[in-house]
Amino acid sequence: MPQGMDLPALGAFVSGAVCWHTAHNHQVKVRLDEWQAADE
Repeated sequence: MPQGMDLPALGAFVSGAVCWHTAHNHQVKVRLDEWQAADE
């Protein structure tokens, strides 16, 4: 998560891409589109 950005509100609709996942403990790393725009 880029500095200065907040997490989306609970129940908010977001778009992005799954960057990484692991099946054994159901962890997912997601890159939100709005965070990518903030990094550029």
